[in-house]
Amino acid sequence: MVRIKNLVHTSWQTASTSLESRVVISAREVFDVFCEYGETTCHPAENGSYVICIRDTCNVHIDNYYGLHGWGFQGHHGIKGLYGNRNTFNRVDFHSFGYDVFFKDLTVKGRQINLQGGNEWSIEKLRLYITRTSGDAVEYFLNYAIGMRQDYASDCDGILNIDGVTVMWDRGLPAWYNTTRSFDLVRIIDSANSLDQGIDSKLPPTITIRNIVFDLAGIQTGRPNDNFEFCAVTALRSQFTDYAVTGRKTLLPDNITVDGMTAINVQPIQNAVMCGIKLPADLYQNTVGSRNKRAATGRTPGSHCATCTALSTIRPSSWPQPRPSIFRETRQTGPLIT
Repeated sequence: MVRIKNLVHTSWQTASTSLESRVVISAREVFDVFCEYGETTCHPAENGSYVICIRDTCNVHIDNYYGLHGWGFQGHHGIKGLYGNRNTFNRVDFHSFGYDVFFKDLTVKGRQINLQGGNEWSIEKLRLYITRTSGDAVEYFLNYAIGMRQDYASDCDGILNIDGVTVMWDRGLPAWYNTTRSFDLVRIIDSANSLDQGIDSKLPPTITIRNIVFDLAGIQTGRPNDNFEFCAVTALRSQFTDYAVTGRKTLLPDNITVDGMTAINVQPIQNAVMCGIKLPADLYQNTVGSRNKRAATGRTPGSHCATCTALSTIRPSSWPQPRPSIFRETRQTGPLIT
């Protein structure tokens, strides 16, 4: 077991300079890692190492950590069991193989959350602060919050549960700085061109999002000149790569649930257009669909209702034999049931 407590790290480097090592906490092939009460500074350039970088490790706990600005706070390759509580990060990024990830009371400001791996991802009480974009941004702007890591095939074969989300914009933003007048909470397929990563892209089979609030109080000056659209789950393309060309399948979710979404502090002369699920116009091109195919009745092909199953188990020898005499009795006495 490894326990790190009360760590404060300050970096004086600039975006044009680089220290020999930019990772503050690095762990590999260990288990039971506890990081409690810490504050660190991320590398200020547009790229670089992460403050916490963990690989091939089981049972990691990160509680009461604060780290904003720069490239990114967390970047991992291979964790089985990541648990976070009461943290403020600018980024949570799994390049590959994140399994069983649970966050409670998480604040993300500046960048986003990237998923890759499987089993279960659960986030309870998530706050997102949207900031501005500049050339060498220390606080970045994206018009989505949670995405699938595209350079690792957007492969996230796990249940995604999110409960209790508040999306806010920094106050005092300049005139609207992004041509896209929309914001997606979960973007399962992005618009960027995707390369063949050598595997199928398995998107989360089940996505459940509950209790979302978009607070527009912070964009009084930076408001768009048109209505703004918010979406809980979005796919900008139907396939990660073209199946006809690469032979790589893009397996879409089986079930998406959005329960409770609203906007507050909306501009009096504008509207906030709420969209639960937004799918691309080329959805028909994905002929693979989801993992579990559904018949027109809504059932999985090959499955049967209880009555059909019961009838299929009755052998012909046990079927009731016809009674011709019943017709004569009916004609003589009238209907058997009145």
